[in-house]
Amino acid sequence: MGQTASAATKQVIKEDDYNKGVTATVNYVKGYGISTWKNVDETPTRHYLPTGTQWIVNHVSMLTDNSFWYLVGNNEWASAKYYDLNHEYNNQKMNAVITIKNTNTFRKGVPIFSDTTSYNQTGFVKFNNDYQVFSRQLVNGKNWYNVGQNQWIEGQYADIKSEVSREDKVYPDNLPDVNQKNYNFYQNKIKNRQL
Repeated sequence: MGQTASAATKQVIKEDDYNKGVTATVNYVKGYGISTWKNVDETPTRHYLPTGTQWIVNHVSMLTDNSFWYLVGNNEWASAKYYDLNHEYNNQKMNAVITIKNTNTFRKGVPIFSDTTSYNQTGFVKFNNDYQVFSRQLVNGKNWYNVGQNQWIEGQYADIKSEVSREDKVYPDNLPDVNQKNYNFYQNKIKNRQL
């Protein structure tokens, strides 16, 4: 079983290859996968891409609701909200539960930080415990989970145990781009209402 979605009510407004060749990693509940589609947000294939697997992006489509879809292996489409790109920056609201991994990296538990960039440590979370997640953030491709006000845990030390909902990602300047040259090009297109 994996993530599913309802029938399409949105239309593709832009298609391009600006992230072509970039590796995308599936980010979903451990042990499950995300649905793929024959067409963008229209016909499910009943094929699921397992969490943690990596796929090459062959094409990108943007829908009228500003969501992004990636064309990956076997001519299948999947929602970008379930993929993480290397060097990606975004914010994403979600309602999920994570389990903290028991690693040999830390003795007291996994550190909690006040934000995702300053590394201001404020405490620890215990190994093998579950925590509610309110949002996640990618900073230069590194995954972080928000487990309370000013409480962030590095995603590499946690697995998603269950998920109720996940919103589309919010990108700086509305683009899921990892190539600065292409990013600037498409940023200008958005400003000029060409995208």
